[in-house]
Amino acid sequence: GRRAALIDFDGVQVPTEARLGDEGGAASVLEEVIDLGAAAACAEGAGMLETVCQMTRDYMCDRVQFGVPIGTFQVLQHRAVDMFIELQLAKATMLLAALKVDAPEQERKRAISTAKVQLAESGSFVTRQGIQLHGGIGVTDEHNVGLYFKRLNVLNALFGDEQHHVRRFNQLPSFEGGSH
Repeated sequence: GRRAALIDFDGVQVPTEARLGDEGGAASVLEEVIDLGAAAACAEGAGMLETVCQMTRDYMCDRVQFGVPIGTFQVLQHRAVDMFIELQLAKATMLLAALKVDAPEQERKRAISTAKVQLAESGSFVTRQGIQLHGGIGVTDEHNVGLYFKRLNVLNALFGDEQHHVRRFNQLPSFEGGSH
């Protein structure tokens, strides 16, 4: 649902004073910018998960089945609690990533990769549960739960997907005095 474009830079010449450093030396700057984008994507994702949890809770209080709100059924309450726990995990790792965007490179990478992996796992769980608990209406374009599911899949692919961040994390040096 967002606009995109392909840009071709063939034939473009950049004056030396406008470069991000020595020729061929911009990789570290680009990596830092990509990490900043990944941290922002984690923040957007955590916000969406919070919204999905709230929408699902509200729906469970409003939807009546067998003469009572479906939120009174214990098995559905357990699912809502599991959604809440996954939300808290995504928020906690996102906050750490946001705090570490200006940290030394290894700290920054570790925190941001952790947040991206957690968003992928929590996001998939929370949005799928939200869709299921909403029933048929959850998969319609008229209801935002399905749209959040789709957007989360896009966020998970942006700035490196889950597998990329697991590999990156595993390639980082271990913490002093211990291992990952």
